Amino acid sequence: MTQDPIASELKYTPIDTIPEIAAGVRNAFNSHKTKSIDYRLLQLRKLYWGIKDNEAALVKACKQDLGKGEFETYLAEIDWCTNDIVFATQNLQSWVKDESAQDIPLANKLLSPRIRKDPLGAILIIGTYNFPVNLSFTPLVGAIAAGCTAILKPSESAPAVAKVMQHIIETSLDVSCFGVVQGAVPETSALLEEKWDKIFYTGSANVGKIIAKKAAETLTPVTLELGGRNPAIVTKNANVQLAAKRLLWGKIMNAGQVCISQNYIMVDKEILAPFIVELKVTMKTFFPNGIKDSDDYARIINGKQWSRLKSMLDSTKGQIIMGGDMDESQRYMEPTVVLVDSPKDPLVAEESFGPLIPILPVEDLDTAIRIANEVHRTPLGLYPFGNKQETDQIMRETQSGGVSVNDALFHGTIPTLPFGGVGDSGQGAYRGRSSFDCFTHRRSVTTTPGWMEGLLDVRYPPYEGKLAKFKKMSELKPNFDRDGKVKFSLISYILSLGAGSTTGGLVRYAMVLLAAFGIKQYMDGSFAPSMHEHEIISYDAVALAGEGLLQQNIPNRQGYNESQKITSSVVKCESIFPVFTKRSTKYPMPTLLSSPFRINRFFPRLLQLQIEKREFSMASLRRMDRKRFAPLDPQRPNQEGAAPLRGIVFDVDGTLCKPQSYMFRQMREALKIPKSTDILDHIHSLPQPAQDEAQTAIRAIERAAMAEQEPQPGLNELITYLENRKVRMGLCTRNFDAPVTHLVQTFLPGKTFFPIITRDFRPPKPDPAGILQIAQAWELEDGAGSLIMVGDSIDDMTAGFRAGAATVLLSCEENEELEKHEYTGLAVRRLDDLVEILERGFEEGIERRKGDREGEARTH
Repeated sequence: MTQDPIASELKYTPIDTIPEIAAGVRNAFNSHKTKSIDYRLLQLRKLYWGIKDNEAALVKACKQDLGKGEFETYLAEIDWCTNDIVFATQNLQSWVKDESAQDIPLANKLLSPRIRKDPLGAILIIGTYNFPVNLSFTPLVGAIAAGCTAILKPSESAPAVAKVMQHIIETSLDVSCFGVVQGAVPETSALLEEKWDKIFYTGSANVGKIIAKKAAETLTPVTLELGGRNPAIVTKNANVQLAAKRLLWGKIMNAGQVCISQNYIMVDKEILAPFIVELKVTMKTFFPNGIKDSDDYARIINGKQWSRLKSMLDSTKGQIIMGGDMDESQRYMEPTVVLVDSPKDPLVAEESFGPLIPILPVEDLDTAIRIANEVHRTPLGLYPFGNKQETDQIMRETQSGGVSVNDALFHGTIPTLPFGGVGDSGQGAYRGRSSFDCFTHRRSVTTTPGWMEGLLDVRYPPYEGKLAKFKKMSELKPNFDRDGKVKFSLISYILSLGAGSTTGGLVRYAMVLLAAFGIKQYMDGSFAPSMHEHEIISYDAVALAGEGLLQQNIPNRQGYNESQKITSSVVKCESIFPVFTKRSTKYPMPTLLSSPFRINRFFPRLLQLQIEKREFSMASLRRMDRKRFAPLDPQRPNQEGAAPLRGIVFDVDGTLCKPQSYMFRQMREALKIPKSTDILDHIHSLPQPAQDEAQTAIRAIERAAMAEQEPQPGLNELITYLENRKVRMGLCTRNFDAPVTHLVQTFLPGKTFFPIITRDFRPPKPDPAGILQIAQAWELEDGAGSLIMVGDSIDDMTAGFRAGAATVLLSCEENEELEKHEYTGLAVRRLDDLVEILERGFEEGIERRKGDREGEARTH
């Protein structure tokens, strides 16, 4: 049975054992065992599971010490630390690598100047009580990641948490390198008598001065995370409701015991009344049943701190306008808003570190900035609320460790953002990568090769006659005159391409040459390998195994594979190529990064990426319907700007076959899926056994639908017409089980079947990639109208336009929506009507359709 680490009393470490403990971690560091990357990662991973295994004990301890609720404990203590560990383990390999030194002259680059990351050594971490887990384990994670050994001294004011942390460290980490010393002032003083390679302290400024003074005796570097009288400034242009809500949250969190929460709020007099009203409304919203009995509100750490806060409240000359309730027996103090009239009031001049909220009305922004600088010139945090011009002025004319613009302490809640004070609010920073840097020495390294000795001769005596040579090698010429004005030389500007230096100029010339080479290769077609008949392409998804046999093995959204075989007696292939797009991180799909067609050209690839990102509205579609294709009837004249029609792509469902809407209705009814939910999304959300059952049911419905599938009227006539005029044809389908095989075998016997394009399976937005790539594979470069997309929905129309194709829509339910938006594209009722449209061309086809629209009934 595991022993409860909170059950026993907190035992202070005997003072006479502290020198031995300190010597132990120093010797362990000198053994170099902590410098191994594998060792560091192992210790971090063990610490992670140590915290995870003791979550319940930490929650109980935080409740016992601080009255902290479970949500706050996970938010600001447990999950913060575990996430920090995971982040460190994922990035440590890159952090420890040598860095190339910056701003090195070209001649010195021969010495390979670089920055090596070395651990500092034995570290002393002195924690605090307000966030006892977070503010102790977070620097410990940085010390372990950096390769240091460490001793943690938790705060004696949070004894229950201190016992749990000691249990975690002693049962999870290498005790020869990492340990805990429990105690109060005497034990801390004994630790400061020892030699450390760095001291990390979080707490009050008064204790910080003692630690800094003691560390200075041995020239020990320190990181001090202190506090400050942090101002919040609410200007007359601020959002009063948001300012009140966010600033109140900053003071109720941990009962205001947060070093970066605002110490006082300066509010423009014009908005003072509504601001106070919003504070009261927000308090009732946060705690509708009262705050005292809420599990979400913490308690003051101990009686000493509670009495200090009450004394501050008793000494103020301000007026309590909200709150004021308190109970010493429970260490409870209600968030209390006090209206003060002077920056010298004790609630403003002193750091409260509790749920006291003094409000100081000010005349204008300049007054607020002046008071902020007078009260504390370098606070830990600053919280300006207002428009951008006002908040920029506040930041420009003040100093602080960090700033949260239009928010309270948010910058301090981002675990990977460097956090630290400035001036007397602290020195040094940590968190995320900065925690690693905090305990790392950046060691400058050069390597001088033997062959450079001739170049280095200038540094050896005798120096007679070498000064001129040395100046020529090292002296930098200023780009300014005696009056401080910058000189401008047109010749230098041209020679360096505006870079301002020889090195920068060389880099820019290299980039220009590389770009010129790429453009030349593109113009020469070097990126486009030739396309051979019956070319075999294999990319995990599609393989052409032998002439005429197409094996499609496409993984669908649920993760299983299904094969479709089309025999050579049915299909005549010029080439088969797959098209995949990255559409969803929820359903990852393979992406064809390289194909043997013109898509491999550099600029078309960029064009494709740009097209995929564009969004279209009905208005933009109306503007894009001017794409022209010339009539197939040679007797009809070409319209101006029209392109000869060379390719046509049909959407399978609803265009060549009757629409499958009824099949989807049957699926929804069978699986009881609401209309607002995507069928595949619904199946994906089910547990695995239910997924299998749903997939079986869907397959049965699809097989039945295949058997009942019928071709659209006029299909054979249209295909024959296009074959005779040598117009290339392709098929698009968004559905994995689309009736491609059934269509070929039943509806188009003996017809030439051109490349199959598979598009993203039921994408949330229309996907133009399939049409775009077939256009590029067919080398349709005569104009936008050289390719036509034939579909039955707005999605198909949008996909066609996004791919740069003209679009022809068959009659469908959604055409009514097109009519509402006065879409002027082509809309036909039957496939055999399409022959007339193709013969007439774009302009004449539009005019004829406009004349027929009045009185026509759209049929499905």
